[in-house]
Amino acid sequence: MKNFFYPVKVLVAGLSVSHFLFTILVFLSNKGLYQKLVSINNAGYITVPNSRVMSSLCDFGPAFFGAFFFTVTAGAGITLTCLLSVWLWDRLFLRKKYFLYFCSICWAGLFIMLNINRLNFSISLCFTLISAVSVLSAFKWLPKKTEKRLIHHAIMHFIPVLLLFILWGCLINKTVFVDFRNSFLFSSKIGAKLNSFYYRYTLYPANIIKSHNQRILKTCSIKTDNHIQLKKIERRLLKYDFLNIPDLENPDMAVYEKDGGLIFKCGNKTIVSVSGKEFFRNPWKYINQFSKKSDRYTYFKYIVMISLVIAFPTAIYIMLHFCFNFAAGCLLKMNASPVIATCLCCIIGAVILISLYLFRTIPADLENVDTLLLSANLSDRVSALRLIYQEKKDILNYPDYLARDESDHVPERFWLVKNLGQSRNRAVDKYLLAFINDSHINVACNALYAVGKRGNRKFFYIIKKRIMTSEHWYEQRYAYMALRDLGWKQKRSH
Repeated sequence: MKNFFYPVKVLVAGLSVSHFLFTILVFLSNKGLYQKLVSINNAGYITVPNSRVMSSLCDFGPAFFGAFFFTVTAGAGITLTCLLSVWLWDRLFLRKKYFLYFCSICWAGLFIMLNINRLNFSISLCFTLISAVSVLSAFKWLPKKTEKRLIHHAIMHFIPVLLLFILWGCLINKTVFVDFRNSFLFSSKIGAKLNSFYYRYTLYPANIIKSHNQRILKTCSIKTDNHIQLKKIERRLLKYDFLNIPDLENPDMAVYEKDGGLIFKCGNKTIVSVSGKEFFRNPWKYINQFSKKSDRYTYFKYIVMISLVIAFPTAIYIMLHFCFNFAAGCLLKMNASPVIATCLCCIIGAVILISLYLFRTIPADLENVDTLLLSANLSDRVSALRLIYQEKKDILNYPDYLARDESDHVPERFWLVKNLGQSRNRAVDKYLLAFINDSHINVACNALYAVGKRGNRKFFYIIKKRIMTSEHWYEQRYAYMALRDLGWKQKRSH
């Protein structure tokens, strides 16, 4: 019975501590962001998020729900690594000290890497406490060892999981999560709610780990007695959305002029020093250097991404296995329930992975695109739109399809907007204008992205109004990027 509950108990303990710590981390970050946005707004600049969303930064809800992103990625990764280490130390290495030394060295090395660009107290504290709770839980609840059980567990758990990860590894690329969203989350009510939850709350934690170059708005404070030089530096930095707010106590970037050179600081640390001539010759080079060298979350982001690919699906497998095991144990013999649970988990995993593979595979010899676009079958229409997009054909070549009423189905509208965005014909602008106000966040954001890339400046005021009136941070972000793509720059309103 202990074997039955062991991994779940450790996982729940680690994730609980993770979520508590990450909720505090996101809440404090939100409060800091709120203060920065207030300063930006008082200085007369447009803020993203706007005032409608800004107030939510001081609420507990966004921090609590946003923290789930770190919990199921970094939290799950640290917990499962500690669980596996304790299990290997006891079962495979027979509690030998050299394995403990090896694990300690690895942990210390990772701790140093997390603080390599300056001390990152909050992440270090989270990393240490999650590791401690996970190791202590794994050790405390470790079941008694039996030789027969070791081989049994290897066959029952590790081999099926390994096979699933081999399949998963074959499918991983830079679009894997987008493909998963498009194939599963768009096509069901539960998936739509998960998708909505993700885009509603993930920008709160994401804002913590973004480098300066990845953030929409950055603050700076320029210190120089030369007014002409100040305006020159201000214009260069404004091009990259660094907004000069002289009286701000803790700007993202502090710029000091000294003896004809420029010193760029983050906090009290000098990040980049360069002559004025060199900076004005290639400002992006030094702004990019500043962003990379001042990024304290580089290795934490690696932990998040690796955990998203490995630990997150493993945690889901463990939880599903527990549920199936418990249900089968209530209905059947206890000895048979682990086998049934493993089989069910493997079947579900294989179905998802095969479905994802099939979704990516568009028949290259798809014929009669016109007929398929007018088909009553949603799958046919979406496949035709994906093929048109893949082969970079112009959607305006299919006027009968465009003359139809707007679809109620998100996947169809999504792929139609993707096709409209790649068309070179100005006639598609009227369609994109309608989709900017689409009720679904992914469709609206894709329309905004397409409008920005197409370079039609007549959309300036429409997009700007969208930033002001939208209640969705993600949509405001895309609207702002579209404005910047159209050549717009921030200006003080007063």
